[in-house]
Amino acid sequence: MSYTLIVDIASNNGYVNSATVDAYDISRFGSSAVPAAGTAAPSGSPDAIGVSGSNGNPGQAVLTVPKNDVYNCLVTYNGTNYWTQANVTVVAAQLYYGSFYSTQTQTNGGATTANLVTFNSTDVAQGISVVSGSQITFANAGTYYLNMLGQFITAGGGSNYAVTAWYTINGGSPATASAFTFTTSGVNNQVLANVADTAIFNAGDYIQFYWWSQNTYMELLATAAGSSPTRPLSPSVNVNIFNVG
Repeated sequence: MSYTLIVDIASNNGYVNSATVDAYDISRFGSSAVPAAGTAAPSGSPDAIGVSGSNGNPGQAVLTVPKNDVYNCLVTYNGTNYWTQANVTVVAAQLYYGSFYSTQTQTNGGATTANLVTFNSTDVAQGISVVSGSQITFANAGTYYLNMLGQFITAGGGSNYAVTAWYTINGGSPATASAFTFTTSGVNNQVLANVADTAIFNAGDYIQFYWWSQNTYMELLATAAGSSPTRPLSPSVNVNIFNVG
């Protein structure tokens, strides 16, 4: 939950734009009254700062404050401190989400290869997108929950059935990983495995998913749609991401 102060700034000549508005919780004053013109600001930094007109509305300053309370707001105009009082407005959190998948089978590049997971389809998305086929990119900062599901299969012979899947941030070192081994060996065994995590990202950050297996016959398998009964395509991999804060 976030809290917003909306303060209109005007003079006898109309709205005033480009004025700095400082907000101070009333707990920082000796009383709940609005300070008189000319009163100095309390010591310490303001609880929030805004600029009138910066949101496109003439004379309006929009400030994000830390708690649900009443604030005294200061504007210095022509050398004089002017004060007003404002109550918070509760603003619902903006939701960002993305659901992406691949309709293609993705093969193992080798026993020492980190296989990059790619996506060629988007189910729904807002504020999150896939760039260059693999970079899941965040347009907005926040805390996000991530869950990738991969449909692995042993498509041929081999003696090692271990798989590790993980993701990286901005092309850096691996983050959370999920390691597993098929409980039975043999061709055409399948395992639905996932990587899940909650992490904080900045605007512009991106993540990429990878997997590894010494079994060079290991694949991420896409299954075609079926009939009798009608069945949808099953992606080789899908990822679901949404913000939680």
